[in-house]
Amino acid sequence: MTVQHRKNLLTSLLGLALATSLLSLAAWAQTPLDPATIPHFVEQLWTPPKTMPKVTNANFTGDYYEIAARQKTQQILPTGFPSTTVWAFGPNASAATSDDFHTPALTIVGVTNTQVRVKWINDLKDSAGNFFTYPATVPIQQGKHWANPTGVCDGNTRPPDCQGQSKTQYTGPVPIAVHLHGSHTWSNSDGIPESWFLPAGAGTKEPFTRGSDWSQICQGTVEAGQQCTVPPAVVDGAAFFDYPNNQPPGLLFFHDHTLGITAENIVMGLVGPYLLRGVPGVDDLPAGQVPSGPYEIPLVIQDRSFNTDGSISHLSDDGNTIVVNGKTWPYLNVEPRRYRFRVVLGTDSVFLGLRFTSGLKFTQIGNDSGFLPAPVSLSTLNLAPGERADVIVDFTPFKGKNIVLQADGDVLQFRVGTTVTGTDTTANPNTLTLLPEGPICNPSCGTVPVRKVSLAGTLLGTINSAGQSVPKLWDSPTTETPVCGGGGCNNAPAVEEWDIYNFGGDSHPIHLHEVRFEVIDRVSTTTGAHTPPTPGEGGHKDTVVAKGHSILRLRVKFDLAGLYAWHCHMTSHEDDEMMRPMCIVDPLHPVPCNPN
Repeated sequence: MTVQHRKNLLTSLLGLALATSLLSLAAWAQTPLDPATIPHFVEQLWTPPKTMPKVTNANFTGDYYEIAARQKTQQILPTGFPSTTVWAFGPNASAATSDDFHTPALTIVGVTNTQVRVKWINDLKDSAGNFFTYPATVPIQQGKHWANPTGVCDGNTRPPDCQGQSKTQYTGPVPIAVHLHGSHTWSNSDGIPESWFLPAGAGTKEPFTRGSDWSQICQGTVEAGQQCTVPPAVVDGAAFFDYPNNQPPGLLFFHDHTLGITAENIVMGLVGPYLLRGVPGVDDLPAGQVPSGPYEIPLVIQDRSFNTDGSISHLSDDGNTIVVNGKTWPYLNVEPRRYRFRVVLGTDSVFLGLRFTSGLKFTQIGNDSGFLPAPVSLSTLNLAPGERADVIVDFTPFKGKNIVLQADGDVLQFRVGTTVTGTDTTANPNTLTLLPEGPICNPSCGTVPVRKVSLAGTLLGTINSAGQSVPKLWDSPTTETPVCGGGGCNNAPAVEEWDIYNFGGDSHPIHLHEVRFEVIDRVSTTTGAHTPPTPGEGGHKDTVVAKGHSILRLRVKFDLAGLYAWHCHMTSHEDDEMMRPMCIVDPLHPVPCNPN
């Protein structure tokens, strides 16, 4: 079967499933909530009251966490509207009903070069042990390529992680896979799409309780590519992941990444920020130069649609309501002083150009993977899904005024007070001397191999000798296989130029797991003109926009062997197979690298 025929079949099955599923019909029967009826700026922005609490672990010298995914209700819509059932991450020691469970989650704070270990727990079941499943308003149609714990596959693919045969709504336990977006970590802690797992005890309901690439860390010291000498205990309904944090300080975020249903799991709430701090004056800015404490605030911006009963509606990719830190169109009381905002754009497919109504500007000092080479003053902060920004905003000239952060519509209101607590002694952000990561090649890369890949309509692919796009599915044979040098990935990383061809007119945010890269430029496929990266794309990134009718050129260094992924970060697109495996090969320690 050709790729196009399979895509047509998949589309037909999805359409038929939606038309015939009784549960999906129940979802259609819900009354959508008109966003025009939701008042703006009546609820205060939720700011995390604390960071994710650590757990004592005598057998681990780094920072250890036990974090569970649980179901709860949360007041996302303004008071007076119904609450919303969500899935949220929180500390395993706390009850789901506590404020410790929230979407987005409490912030995990790491320190550079201090390893973090997390026991991720799928606890999506009630106190009686009954498994939660997807609400009818978030349909999971089984006739697509997805995690598929039922193991009932269409065709010759082997279970799980296959295209389903059933045309009905999935009503079994919820699979999750946690990916720390932006983390330089090993494959067994990456949260690749087929590493999902069901809640403990789910083997009584489904024949497959883990994905075909489920893995977790080794508890002994293991070189890249070697087998575990001291395997960790396998805990039903959980996985242990390690994050070495051997990268510059910056803002990462963790979110679900389960094959074929990432968008549904994220829309239900499985997302949270991960702030990596450095040593002040060494790999991070000196203390006191930038706002901190209550003046440093994460902003997780998402889009949602709701029904009149408060339930989440997921019958289209784009939401009609903006949600910031789990509140619809909130406000924030600020002092007339400088603030540092750590922004995550967690929308499904919506790009935002953020700007203030007053002419107030952003000073951007960092992006996805750390500091920029120099501060950038911006009237508009452009972000695509998956991108992050580290910005400083000075409210000093706006005492007693209300300022609205907007994109195509409202996002967030700032209510500027008239007094400052203490004295703002932070530096003028435009004069800061930043600490960006050094270039991938210093002083020069010399000649590096050029890898040509493509955006092939709604798929990714390669470029053939005729310069044409060759589309591939997720489980097509792996074609992106960077090879480290003879000294192994630790001593001789692979450096490649990736030329990402986008012959279509639509832009897509492209995310590469495990690595940080440099944006070289963009080349028009019609005129051949080269356009340099924008100032906000300086330094290193992990997510970048492949604009229409252009070739996006990246310089990438690969230094950890194993199976990873690269994909469009419009989550509904990656769920529809706009995602490819990436196998980083260490010749000293060869490992199998197929996604299925």
